[in-house]
Amino acid sequence: MLSGCMAEPSPTLSTAADSLAFRVTEAAGGLPTWNALPGIEWEWIVTRDSAELIRTRIVWDKVGNRARVEWPAGDGSVYVAVYDPTTFDEASPAGDVALNGVALTDSAAARLLDANRRFIND
Repeated sequence: MLSGCMAEPSPTLSTAADSLAFRVTEAAGGLPTWNALPGIEWEWIVTRDSAELIRTRIVWDKVGNRARVEWPAGDGSVYVAVYDPTTFDEASPAGDVALNGVALTDSAAARLLDANRRFIND
């Protein structure tokens, strides 16, 4: 093999989820492309019988280490949480949460836990 022409080492794919994540990453341009992205935005929408049940919107600023997670609170209300997902500690959640634009204090920790669960699962 020529010097400087070595292929990148293949990742260890021990589960079906690992394999799927690898294939999706490769289809999107590979790990170097992913690492170069400054951020990403996505929505997670759950429907049943063609009716939308829930819509979660997530904006992840990878460079600034910030996530903005928006999800319905019911009756047309919306939670918005902004926090750092790279240092998130479930034992001591830190960040800001609002309900319909009004900052929460008493239930902020619980809503930050909700937001982080949505971030990592959606």
